[in-house]
Amino acid sequence: MSDQATNKDDELDLAEVLRALIVQTADPSRVLEWHYWAQEPGILEFVRILLTAPSQVRGALQTFLVAAEDPKSVSVFVDNSGTLNLFSPNAAKVMKTFFSEGHARGGASRLPS
Repeated sequence: MSDQATNKDDELDLAEVLRALIVQTADPSRVLEWHYWAQEPGILEFVRILLTAPSQVRGALQTFLVAAEDPKSVSVFVDNSGTLNLFSPNAAKVMKTFFSEGHARGGASRLPS
């Protein structure tokens, strides 16, 4: 089989996969959104890393970022010990409540006062 024929078969297979994906998705516009986000440099690697993080880490990050409401309100720094610190005024209020009510494992808060 020639390279041209192989490429044509690959294109047909890809078209079939895309068609099936669009048909099986409850909201086809989501497929376009996924494609759009996949074009962001580094996003796929970031998502892969995030998905392999322990569920407690993912949950804490998600809770923090949702609580922050405005991503521009989040600041970050790394201290001398290598600890990554995230801060957002809105998230601080929610996270203090979350930790003080014992929702987090271990019950200990490392949030600034």
